[in-house]
Amino acid sequence: MSTNPHKGPKLIRLGHVPLRPEALSLDVAAKLCPVPEKVRRWFSGFTSCGGISDSRAASSSCACLYQSLVRHSSIVLEELQTRSNEKQASRTFSVWIHVLHMISDEARAGEICFWTVEESEGSMINDPSDGDMPLRRD
Repeated sequence: MSTNPHKGPKLIRLGHVPLRPEALSLDVAAKLCPVPEKVRRWFSGFTSCGGISDSRAASSSCACLYQSLVRHSSIVLEELQTRSNEKQASRTFSVWIHVLHMISDEARAGEICFWTVEESEGSMINDPSDGDMPLRRD
């Protein structure tokens, strides 16, 4: 595992596909919605370090958060607007929905789903090939 001493903005790559910066706040989405604790933990891990997850766990976590975001969209958007402006809140919400679909699609494509979290300059924070990445099976 290598880190960059000059930490910049982070980026999540799902497989090899870079996700929008708002994906880093999916843990916040999980905190704003009524979801089970294991879903909150899954997104906390997803946004904080690279990992490998059983596809079923990834898919069910995404489905649960998606359903809760849609069901409670007005409350979530209101809370996001207190943290930014209406346009930014709406954009963040839309990106969350889009990224949840991307993760679900990736999970359906195989038995595992993997991602990395890296500095925006391309320096890996966790590399799935270094043997230091946790396998989560929820």
